Amino acid sequence: MHNTSKTNTTYLNTCRHYRKLDSPHKDEQKLQILIEETDLLITLPKDMDTEKAAHLCFQFVEELRKELKEYICIYPNFQHSLTPIGYKADAPHLIKAMCDGAAHANVGPFAAVAGSISQLTCLMLVAWIQQERQKTQENQARQEIQESQISQKIQKTEKTSTLIYQNHLENINVIVENGGDIYMYTQKERVVGILSNPTEGESIGLRICPSDSPVSLCSSSSKIGHSLSFGNGDIAMVRAKNAALADALATAYCNMLKSSKDIDRVIEQAQKDAQIKIPHNPFNNNEILAFLKKYNVDQSSPIKEDIVETPYSDEKTHSESELAPNNETEHESGLEGVFLQCDGHIGAWGKIELVAL
Repeated sequence: MHNTSKTNTTYLNTCRHYRKLDSPHKDEQKLQILIEETDLLITLPKDMDTEKAAHLCFQFVEELRKELKEYICIYPNFQHSLTPIGYKADAPHLIKAMCDGAAHANVGPFAAVAGSISQLTCLMLVAWIQQERQKTQENQARQEIQESQISQKIQKTEKTSTLIYQNHLENINVIVENGGDIYMYTQKERVVGILSNPTEGESIGLRICPSDSPVSLCSSSSKIGHSLSFGNGDIAMVRAKNAALADALATAYCNMLKSSKDIDRVIEQAQKDAQIKIPHNPFNNNEILAFLKKYNVDQSSPIKEDIVETPYSDEKTHSESELAPNNETEHESGLEGVFLQCDGHIGAWGKIELVAL
């Protein structure tokens, strides 16, 4: 591979020109949420209300940042520590996730902040889309029953039941990118470009299949952006289910990359880190649902019997806990794959399928 890093140039442009190369599917839309240091590019279905989605994301990120700032006021070392630190049992879930991910990577908790915010925001949007889709289906069912009543042809059909109890996770595609740290919930194949040198653009990408979802891809570089790095690597990209872990490990690996000779050493460490056991989803979905309710997003509830009489009373209805992606605390794993580039040399290990762009 040709050398992409001849100089020690550090790229600090905040315009993120790489995003111009990102082409959404025809049934998708994009929106950007920018609050202080947090800069999210979000992909979501086109049938979702853009203004409503933007409002939700803005309020959600503001709340997360408020949690961080309040915690830092009480524990100032949390923001600047370069080594793992503990937390109180009553700490916010965002704080806990950052600290847990950082502990496995032996770095400070802020090395995991961007990935954690990406995952939380994506989970919130998936829960919201589920609610919106369920409300649409319930409204369709009501209209269908009302039309039947008007025509005096009330029929308890299996079709109505399907409308009400359809799986609301079908065709949900949400991607949240936070300065190169990605969490995605996708039902489509994706190719994520790997940007190691902004002046040359992306020439190689990583293929993600629907069966891989949800998944996180987080990157760290000593050459791009403002983040602190003690290495000399062009890029270290980590794939994992837990975004805090992926983000923290990417930082740790980039710190290890002093030269291309360190690539093998980092891959050996990555193979060990594949044995880590950390929850795929470290967050509390009930808190996400509480947020949606707080910001005037109606909770979708089962259709009342006095409005629509469902044909199968023993069918399971959608409780609030089901509206968000199920807690995956019972599912634990570590690193799934890593891609490294330093001094024009590359290395990869694990679930890494590279694609020429």
